[in-house]
Amino acid sequence: MKRMLIILLLISFPCYADFYGFMEGVLIIGSVADYTSTVYILQKYPNEIEESNPLMKIATKNSFVLAGIKMGGTYISIKAMRKIKEYNKTLATIIICALAIGTNYVVYRNIKLGLSFKI
Repeated sequence: MKRMLIILLLISFPCYADFYGFMEGVLIIGSVADYTSTVYILQKYPNEIEESNPLMKIATKNSFVLAGIKMGGTYISIKAMRKIKEYNKTLATIIICALAIGTNYVVYRNIKLGLSFKI
């Protein structure tokens, strides 16, 4: 997983010249990490851990459905922020930062939860 995240970061980072673009990359990488960590933990500890988001519980039964929802949500978020950015770049940057922070917090929580079961 680390290798994949590093490759994604290296591929996406040079493409962006501004902070907004960088945060788009952070959101995409965070979404991939969220999907990967969620699937890994749910498969490794199926009896101990379950999805805490009630809306996503149904999707976690099938990893392809979960991947589609994650990709679709990220795509829609980025398209919406690009539309907002046309009118108000500051607002779009603030919102995409909040989305990226939220997504990466979920990844942090997944990893912390997974590590707590390893001990």
